[in-house]
Amino acid sequence: MKKVVHSILIITTIAVTSGTIHTEEVFAQTEYDFYIDDRPYQKQAAEWARQYILNYDNSLAVYQQDLQMIANLIYFSYNRSYATLQAQSTALKTLESVWKGWQNIAQTRLDPSKNPPYQITDLEKMGTLENFWKLHDHHRETGTIYSQTVETIVDGDVFFATNARNAVEDMRKQARSVVAKAITDIREYVGQLFYSEKKSNKKSFAFLDYLWDYIPGFATTSFVSANNANDVLSEKSWAALMKIQEIGKRTWQIIEQERASFYLAFYNAIWAVMTKFNIEEKHKKIVFDTDGKLHVTHQTNSLPHPKTLICYPFEGIFRS
Repeated sequence: MKKVVHSILIITTIAVTSGTIHTEEVFAQTEYDFYIDDRPYQKQAAEWARQYILNYDNSLAVYQQDLQMIANLIYFSYNRSYATLQAQSTALKTLESVWKGWQNIAQTRLDPSKNPPYQITDLEKMGTLENFWKLHDHHRETGTIYSQTVETIVDGDVFFATNARNAVEDMRKQARSVVAKAITDIREYVGQLFYSEKKSNKKSFAFLDYLWDYIPGFATTSFVSANNANDVLSEKSWAALMKIQEIGKRTWQIIEQERASFYLAFYNAIWAVMTKFNIEEKHKKIVFDTDGKLHVTHQTNSLPHPKTLICYPFEGIFRS
């Protein structure tokens, strides 16, 4: 299982317009602390395509309409994970930035001549909240479209070929195995985290002790002392809160990185099939929005080319 060792510069190419996702660069270039690498799953995806999507003679084993539905399911499954990775990374950075701004206000209220505790660059200020809310809304819409897609394809009856339904069932079974392995990594990560904390020489602060010291302070000490205590409490409690949020973020990052990498490999595989057989453009359209399955006359946006997603070149499934 892969471990995160570096960050990657990602250009987001997902936009939401009138409830339909299409490829268009709308978010600023941002450095995220995750990466998606489909290469470990390419062989798995190729074997899946040969088993369910292709016949023994490399002819197509499913109908074009089936291929379109499978491609949509894979695409929105990938999108769900990618949107989560993107949104949670930006959300925590935004939360921390806003908190720093709050502390600059709170800790200089008593003495405006005092230097603020945090220096916030103009670059950090620019677009922080705007980017966050775009990603927040995009995450929500992506999740809704994904749910509509699963409800229609997985729980419904949309396939003409039995092979197509079997392909979806097997793919999702494999995806669950990927998540299960990721959870094993999470247990290892959390275990090491608590072990290192236990072995640390730094004394952890007791929140209630600080709170108990702070509240009576207003009655028994000067306002200045009580205000200083408030600053200390804020810093300490914030550090604890952020540590908890970072653990939650890292936990889901481990899961969603693997899930996104898995579905990206399968998207590459299904795209290779669609390209090989010159699938009609009408069967390469996005079929779903936040309200569910689109009528054929409203299927105007095409599924994005894999090159517009974060990926490495697919090794291919049609080599001799």
